[in-house]
Amino acid sequence: MLFRSSAWAIPVAEVRQLLRDVREEIERRLDEVPGWNEHDEEAVRAMPGLRALFADACDRYAAAKRERHVLDFLDLEVAAVELLERHAHVAADCHARFRHVMVDEAQDVSPIQARLVRALIGDEGVETRPRLFLVGDEKQSIYGFRGADVRQFRELRELVRQRGGLLLPLSASFRTHRDLVAHTNALFAEVFEGSAVAMEPRSEEHTSELQSRETISYA
Repeated sequence: MLFRSSAWAIPVAEVRQLLRDVREEIERRLDEVPGWNEHDEEAVRAMPGLRALFADACDRYAAAKRERHVLDFLDLEVAAVELLERHAHVAADCHARFRHVMVDEAQDVSPIQARLVRALIGDEGVETRPRLFLVGDEKQSIYGFRGADVRQFRELRELVRQRGGLLLPLSASFRTHRDLVAHTNALFAEVFEGSAVAMEPRSEEHTSELQSRETISYA
């Protein structure tokens, strides 16, 4: 199989040593960088101009959308939240119309998206409201650059629990071997201070089944 260490052109021990060398070199170079240098001074001087350029770009973008009568994705999110939060009859209609609100990849929910989910399911006092169903893994939250915040997932998950819902950890990993699972658990236990669900390696029976399939597929 392609991903077995025996198929690598370079011995595993040599690969590990190369990775150690790279890590040590990065750490050495970082230690040489002062906390504040001449590049930071240049950045500070440029900041007012960059801020003005960014504000102008935002204004031009907003004007272009108005001229073309279009909305972008963020506009749709914000407008939907405002519609539900400011018009009770619209929210009530949604609460009565939808039976379930299902959110996949919930670990990448942004604050505005979390507000939208809450507006759709209604407050605890709403007599008829949708049930909330979430699927997510906080270890896979990778969209912080577009506003994703894993804390939103945790708060929505807690909301499910408070309203009598079930929390079902799906911890069995069918795509990683035992050593990788162990190292991943150790890393995220430190990063998330024990709050992340620990993965479990696939069973030996499943491993044997996969290996037999791999032999057939890659022979």
